[in-house]
Amino acid sequence: MMNVKNILTYAFVVLFIAVLLIPLLRSFSSVNDSTAWMEKREVAEFPSLQFNKLDKFPKQFNAFFNDHLGFRKYIMLANGIIKNDLFNVSSRPDKVIKGKDGWLYLARDDFNEDYYMNVNPFTENNLNAVCEEIQRRKDILAELNIEYYLFMLPSKHHVYPENLPDNINQLDTISRLDQFMNHMQSDYNVNVINTLDTVIQTKSDTAYFYDKDTHWNLHGAAFVYTVMMDELKKRYSDLNILNCMSWERKTTVIEHQGDLSLLMGRYDYKMKNNVVTVPPSDFKVNYESVAVGELPEKDKFLAAPERFVSNDSLAPKVVVMHDSFATLLKKFMATGFSESLFVWTHEFTPEIIEQEKPQIVIELMAERFLTQLQEKEIEK
Repeated sequence: MMNVKNILTYAFVVLFIAVLLIPLLRSFSSVNDSTAWMEKREVAEFPSLQFNKLDKFPKQFNAFFNDHLGFRKYIMLANGIIKNDLFNVSSRPDKVIKGKDGWLYLARDDFNEDYYMNVNPFTENNLNAVCEEIQRRKDILAELNIEYYLFMLPSKHHVYPENLPDNINQLDTISRLDQFMNHMQSDYNVNVINTLDTVIQTKSDTAYFYDKDTHWNLHGAAFVYTVMMDELKKRYSDLNILNCMSWERKTTVIEHQGDLSLLMGRYDYKMKNNVVTVPPSDFKVNYESVAVGELPEKDKFLAAPERFVSNDSLAPKVVVMHDSFATLLKKFMATGFSESLFVWTHEFTPEIIEQEKPQIVIELMAERFLTQLQEKEIEK
């Protein structure tokens, strides 16, 4: 008869083998454990075996295996709980910075702690390349008698640095955004507006950004909308601007997971800083969503374009090139223009603009995309 010690030994061995095999077996089942929706990326496909590229196969297969491992979603959650909650560190330090009081910050690509700390400023050549590209866009539109506005949108790092970890401090007071703005204002003739300073000056206990997401909440979007429209009103005095900053505000906790918490696999997190603006009961929307129609340059789209038409036929027509920060801005902005087309792209789209024939082109650019713009110009 086996004693208790032997039974426990065999049980441990069986359990160990099961822990290894069950996720593997689940990988080959029909159950979908993909975390692509959380990590916002394409999952690795099974690599093709090519004899002239055998050196790449192990790395490609490893990526495929990791992405398709059974229970990946739950493994990521367990890893997050252990690292985030027990050791108070980020479970994905290459993607997310874990700040104070539950705040999370983006740490992806070149937009990480080094960017915030101003470790790698623009070189003179890189800065000139970026500024000249912006001037080129303005010149192209000027030939078509179209006004061009570039609005630089603030990063969470610069608006709420107080919630970053204590080990992340700025080594220089001049950021890449500062370099860009100073150079554009001194040596170029473009309507470039940095919304960061105004956002910082008006900070209050009512947060502009979600604590566990890259983006601003509805309150932050409403405020930046007023900053943008006030700037446009200097040129277009008859623009209709919503007085949305006087609307009622409510702060709630929502079940929706922020993009940063999902990057760490923490689909159990909730966002606290959900500040919504509530319009008065007699408020009426003056626009409607209409079919976009056929557009050129579809390969540049990151999401389906949206078109709105208002009942103010005398207002100017606008094309807005934007990133994900415009998601909450669109329906504020749509009230001020006769027709507005929103195109989610990181590229300049002159063919669309020539087809649409707007009076105004607005580009909304989060400051982290300045680096990408620099890289594209260097490639030319």
